[in-house]
Amino acid sequence: PWLARQFGAARRDERAREKNWSPFVWQGGLYAEYSLEPRLVLSINVDTGVGTPLLPLTTSGAMRTWLHKLGPVSGGTSAVYVPSHGVYIALAHVKLWKKKGAITSASTMMYKHFWYGFEARPPFRVLGASTPFTLPTQLDAPPSIQFATGLVLLSHSRELVASYGEMDCVATLATFPVESVVQSVLARKEGRAAMPLLSVLVLLRGGRGGRGRGDGDGDGAGGGD
Repeated sequence: PWLARQFGAARRDERAREKNWSPFVWQGGLYAEYSLEPRLVLSINVDTGVGTPLLPLTTSGAMRTWLHKLGPVSGGTSAVYVPSHGVYIALAHVKLWKKKGAITSASTMMYKHFWYGFEARPPFRVLGASTPFTLPTQLDAPPSIQFATGLVLLSHSRELVASYGEMDCVATLATFPVESVVQSVLARKEGRAAMPLLSVLVLLRGGRGGRGRGDGDGDGAGGGD
């Protein structure tokens, strides 16, 4: 990968093909998040497809702490701009292992998501990150796999709507108050306690409704209405 090659940190297990870049739009231009820590964003030429790194690289104490403790980020949603706070907000996830060195499988790992925010100007420095949490679920027990890929801002209700899959077979939507999400991100930077995040859970399995359940840990795992 580009970042590893620049700093001579390439490992044998790093693949030539890369994934989980997160595109976003700023002032009509297309950009892609390449790395959270160190922070690297690419400016994308929509005609040629060429990505140009925005330098200098920046670093975030909150993000560095989480990645050191939890491991690398495996992907997430595209960031959305929140005009009321002048920041971009996105969801990303990490994979937590029950046993270090265990064989890779759904039975030995748990996906955890976290909110993060970054400045609305190049080089898009990361401002902070929330505590990792399990997304609300419509399943009978917290699933080991949840993967958020969509995020939309509802300006009229000041809510963020996240879409995600559970166990690669169930589609779920959940809404979160913008104010609570932003506070959870900045709390990691400023050392303040974060507000509960969940507002409404919308279920999309076979058209049936129901209540969601979280595992109760982190800044957004609990249920609510």
